[in-house]
Amino acid sequence: MDTSRTPISSLIFDAGDILVHKIPDYQLLIWNEISAHFQVLKMDIKERFRQLYDQVRTLGSGFKFDNVSLGILSLKISLIEEYEIEKWWNNPDPLVYEIIPQFFQIGYKIGVLTDSALSSKRIREVLPRLSPYVDKIVSSRDIGVMKPDKQMYFTILEQLGTIPEKALFIAHDPDEIKGALSSKLLCEDFESIGDLGKLVEIIQRKYVLAL
Repeated sequence: MDTSRTPISSLIFDAGDILVHKIPDYQLLIWNEISAHFQVLKMDIKERFRQLYDQVRTLGSGFKFDNVSLGILSLKISLIEEYEIEKWWNNPDPLVYEIIPQFFQIGYKIGVLTDSALSSKRIREVLPRLSPYVDKIVSSRDIGVMKPDKQMYFTILEQLGTIPEKALFIAHDPDEIKGALSSKLLCEDFESIGDLGKLVEIIQRKYVLAL
């Protein structure tokens, strides 16, 4: 083994702004339907919708109702799910279907760790071309907490069957990176990398597949 490079067995990706990219709300067809609920009640939309959105992202797998509420305001969970699909998951990075299979074929275990309104099962359904190359997906919707809660990191490590010292977390949010580092994972800040092509160069230069 090349002792100049750090041995790792797993690559764990945050999804937003790395694997998939956001579209502005005003360009989303679903946004008109969502906005209508707030307009009827004459409510400010952005902050209240964010609160409802975060509710869905942390429901946990045991939640059985169809709606989430904030005072007198109530929205269908399915509406927020479709919002996230249209805003994020329908917009994969142009390189994602090249880079992720490449890492997978080298032998790395691939994980996705995401704060999402979708369950991990649903995420697989909306990314059918990518799903065969992803070993495990952990969504905050299933776990009931969001990053940087350590439960998120420990859950993906357990599911991948690896230890933190052999797992590389690729993310861009400073708090999420700090949470991963405090959980002993290795990290690369995607904010300073910029694109998946450059990430390949960095991993090839700094890391080697653990045998």
